[in-house]
Amino acid sequence: MDDELRAVLGSMASKLDEVLTTQREHGRRLDRIEQRLDGVEQRLDRMEPRLDRMEPTLDRVAGEQQQVKEMLAGVRLREIGRLDGRIDQLAQDVGFARRAS
Repeated sequence: MDDELRAVLGSMASKLDEVLTTQREHGRRLDRIEQRLDGVEQRLDRMEPRLDRMEPTLDRVAGEQQQVKEMLAGVRLREIGRLDGRIDQLAQDVGFARRAS
């Protein structure tokens, strides 16, 4: 039984070494991931003030964009009205030309 016990203990010791090696590898991977996360957090901390400074500019641009849209809508309506009047005038001119012929 001593030989069997030694074989079992030897096998368990081998498995324990494998588990410990795997655990160390995972620990190193976790350390690298934590370092990357720290880097990402630092970059986000640096970007946050920039975004805060950009917010009023974005609001201003959105307001200007709305004004331009409203202005273009008015211009389009005026142009449609002008073209409609021109079409009516051309239709009358064609009617007069036909009557004159």
